[in-house]
Amino acid sequence: GGTISFHEADDVYFGRYVFVYITDEDNPAGYVQVGRFLAGQAWRPFYSHTEASLRTVDPSESRRTLGGRKIVLARPKYRQMDVGFSWMTEADALGVAFEIDRQIAKAGDMLVVYDAQDQPAILFRRAFYASLVDTSPISVVAGTYGTGGPLYQARLQLEELT
Repeated sequence: GGTISFHEADDVYFGRYVFVYITDEDNPAGYVQVGRFLAGQAWRPFYSHTEASLRTVDPSESRRTLGGRKIVLARPKYRQMDVGFSWMTEADALGVAFEIDRQIAKAGDMLVVYDAQDQPAILFRRAFYASLVDTSPISVVAGTYGTGGPLYQARLQLEELT
């Protein structure tokens, strides 16, 4: 774990370069080290998710010897998050969710931030660099939202990239 600085701009900006200026008067070293910097379009659905689960996956292999000793071939752990949206607007479902499946899919990557308002001790546990485990269908569900349009349903299955 560590410190995560997260900034969501109040508007959408397009450009070729991103310049970041860091000023820290209390830093005697005069420099900072940044492990990973990501910039891109942020998405917050109109209606929040209806279900979500987060788990740590341990792909290590374990077995026992004939004498009963446990032997583990340790492999790096990673996080998986499964987020379900049962009440999506058409713009969210056929706009952003569809494009996440189409453009990012399994080979692409994204920054997942479960709740940008989390306390720092929780934020770094629920924010991670991820890709899709698989694409998921987007389906129409019965009902309408405030403007009378149909509601949609979708799921994002994400796994951490290390």
